Amino acid sequence: MYKNLNYLFILETNKMFENTEDLNVKYALGYHPRHLTFFEKKILNENKKLNLKDYDLTNIEVLDSLSIYYHLQYIKTPSQENENLYLCILIKLSKIDPCKGNIRISSFYDSKNNYDKAIEYCKKAIENNSGPGYYNLYILETKYNPNFDGNLEHLMNALKLRYYPVIFEIAKYYIFKNEINTAFKFLEYGIYKESKECLQYVNMALENSTYVYSYLLKIPFTNKLIEEEKSKLFPRVIQENINKDIFFKIFGSVSFIAGSSNELIKLYG
Repeated sequence: MYKNLNYLFILETNKMFENTEDLNVKYALGYHPRHLTFFEKKILNENKKLNLKDYDLTNIEVLDSLSIYYHLQYIKTPSQENENLYLCILIKLSKIDPCKGNIRISSFYDSKNNYDKAIEYCKKAIENNSGPGYYNLYILETKYNPNFDGNLEHLMNALKLRYYPVIFEIAKYYIFKNEINTAFKFLEYGIYKESKECLQYVNMALENSTYVYSYLLKIPFTNKLIEEEKSKLFPRVIQENINKDIFFKIFGSVSFIAGSSNELIKLYG
């Protein structure tokens, strides 16, 4: 069930680049899934090299967009020139936004299997209280040390900084440690934060549509993700078997109790 979440910048190119006709962008590693800005669409469809003197390299939005452009150019043509231009923009970005810039530099070196540099820049992001930095450090350490289970403290530090994508990773950590009760507390907390991965795992664990529907009725909160899931499950539910007071037993003696995430919600929002 392990899903590779090595990068902050997840491969979401279909969403990110749906408004451009430039076929080269399909090879890109998406930073955050989003629509392209007008400026990004313009530079991505340029047929000539950009002249950096034409752009304000003290503007964070410009640097952010240029880093995407040069990343794509490097992926398309991995020359030394394109690598240098890409790193130049990332270094400038890191001076203005240390968290975002250093994480992107870290991810670049990770893609080249340069562990020391990847860790170095990840730690620079952490020095600026970066939740994604802690998350990436955890992933890097486990990626390059297969026999290492991972430092849970990194994930918890990211969560303290309200970086919620770590919730599913924390749940997986406890599952691998066979601490299932704690794992399911975090899975439920992930559902509270509208994590599709957490909901998918709960579906797999409970197996039965009626059980999942009963559980979603019982938990002491709701959101768009939950309501959509209930609507999807409802046609497959056996109505007479719905039990909002159901007490789930999983993996033998392990209990899955609705509402177990209340303490986490109070702690981390």
